[in-house]
Amino acid sequence: SSRHVVVVTVEDVNDHTPVFDHTSYETSLLESTPVNARFFALAATDADLGANGLVQYAITEGDADGKFGVFPDGYLYVKSSLDRENRDYYSLTVTARDHGDPARSSMVPVVVHVIDENDNAPEFTNSTFTFQLRENEPPDSFVGKLTATDRDMGRNAELTFSLANAQKDFAIDPKNGFIKTLHVFDREELLQSTGQSYVTLEATVTDNGVTRLSDKVKVNVYVTDENDNAPKFLRTPYKVQISEASP
Repeated sequence: SSRHVVVVTVEDVNDHTPVFDHTSYETSLLESTPVNARFFALAATDADLGANGLVQYAITEGDADGKFGVFPDGYLYVKSSLDRENRDYYSLTVTARDHGDPARSSMVPVVVHVIDENDNAPEFTNSTFTFQLRENEPPDSFVGKLTATDRDMGRNAELTFSLANAQKDFAIDPKNGFIKTLHVFDREELLQSTGQSYVTLEATVTDNGVTRLSDKVKVNVYVTDENDNAPKFLRTPYKVQISEASP
């Protein structure tokens, strides 16, 4: 008899599929996250060896706008700038594929929430507001309402209205933008003192973001006339002479 050592090497075949460490993923990021910044790590493993176990990642669904990409190590990154006001939610599908022949793959859903930042200033709905107020109305009379919008959300869209500090004629509710009078207005007195029958205000709207943004607008309040003055003769009495021969 004789003996011989026989070494049997078991060669790998691609009989394992890449497996993600979770069945689904969910994450969030600020809309100001810079391009190419990594924001979330995916992980898939393959029990095979060599090329059969080498995993590559790709976003295969839900990213028609090309906002995201995935690095070879499984890190998701921002591919183009985000804007929550245009879209605040992405439902992606990421595929992990090995390099076998034929290749095997698996997919996982990834939900990405875009978090709002205060990147939009509030804007008044009108370039100028014009209101009318009847003269002789008592103090605290309603004049008009200012309206503004903000494309942000949450505290970044909470608006506060105000008038110039030197304002002594009107007051404004900071939350709803209602303008009311502080005293009785007399159109004739206003016309005599200023040469015009209206009052011009400057109003400001400010959001409640960490870095507050604002907008300004002019408000014209016209004081309308009421029949509160009787006609007066310029002289009393009038004296005139007339010849008895006048025709």
